[in-house]
Amino acid sequence: MEFINFLKDMAIPTLVSSGLAIIILKFLSNKLINQLMQKEFEEYKTQLQEKTTLLKTSLSIYAEEQNIANQRIDNQKANAIHQIYSGVVQVARPISRIIAGSHFVSDNKETHINFYNDWAEKGHSASCELASLLVNHAIYFDESTYKQISDFSSVSAFAIADFLKILRQSIAEGVCSDDLLEQIEHGRLTIEKIHANELKNMQYKLTSKFRSLLGIEKTIH
Repeated sequence: MEFINFLKDMAIPTLVSSGLAIIILKFLSNKLINQLMQKEFEEYKTQLQEKTTLLKTSLSIYAEEQNIANQRIDNQKANAIHQIYSGVVQVARPISRIIAGSHFVSDNKETHINFYNDWAEKGHSASCELASLLVNHAIYFDESTYKQISDFSSVSAFAIADFLKILRQSIAEGVCSDDLLEQIEHGRLTIEKIHANELKNMQYKLTSKFRSLLGIEKTIH
């Protein structure tokens, strides 16, 4: 401002009479405009760099937050898969033991009856636990996977429940050991058939699906 005042109050009046004022003013005005534009550009450039830095920082923070959130969800999903898979195994184990038959080498019929009764009760508890796990972790599975788990849970639960019903009812009614073992054998063969026709393949497909969801193996379409 002092320089401009100097031009207006002193330099310009002095130069007017010489006819050089217009030339000098044009030169000075162009120079001043260029200086002002350069100054504005530098300020704008600085502001833009500051905004860019702030934006990069904000995006980096957001990306990190998203990464943490995704990792948390992935961990929760992996835990859900682990819980459900463990539940499937806990159901499959009693079924396989029942199908294999009593391993006791004994003439005591009660020993064999207790064997089947114990594993049937374990299977029933495991099937109830699996159903509960599926409800608690349903949010982590897509509709297709949920249906696969639900189908396995339902088929295995009904198979075990029907077998256990024979045991509970017969024991409550005091059915003789020979007749009860005959009913048990009939129920065992029924479970074996259900396992061969449905449950075995269901469990295999669930295992493959879980491996795919965890990235352990790729799904082949």
